[in-house]
Amino acid sequence: MERLQTEGNHETQCISSGHTPSEDLPSSSVSICSPSLSFPSQRLIIDIIPLVDQLEVLGSLVTIFPENRKKFFMKKCHEVIRLLLSFSQLHLQAFLLISRMCISSRLVHLLRTLSIDGNCLEDFDEVVSRVIFHVFKCPPDVDSRILFLPFSKGGCGFQALADVQVFSLVALR
Repeated sequence: MERLQTEGNHETQCISSGHTPSEDLPSSSVSICSPSLSFPSQRLIIDIIPLVDQLEVLGSLVTIFPENRKKFFMKKCHEVIRLLLSFSQLHLQAFLLISRMCISSRLVHLLRTLSIDGNCLEDFDEVVSRVIFHVFKCPPDVDSRILFLPFSKGGCGFQALADVQVFSLVALR
């Protein structure tokens, strides 16, 4: 709905979503102004664009608040752990193959877009190793580092997110 209104000594063309200028706007709205091409005193105002403190885009989170990034990352980690637990119903070789190829790849893109504390990544790696050792019924004194060693060194070939984070950030440059 287009209309011409007077604000002080400026004329403004408003494009709104059906409300009158006298209505109270919600506190989470903003007006964006740009100069009009035809008259220098006119400005185009787009009303009621909600302001949000975070935005989920392409599977990642855009926000300025570190606690929101951490919550989002932890939510994704819980989803991956639940997925890993559901893989435990498979044959052990299939479980090992799928978990080795899929677990870290589901979270690596978040390492590029979110700045995650290294302690969170180490905690996630520790939980993954405990789940895998539980599925394989390993003794409790087994060293979890063997899981993240390459095959050539006698390990299982998993990628530790704490190790991948540095390389994923360098790959962006």
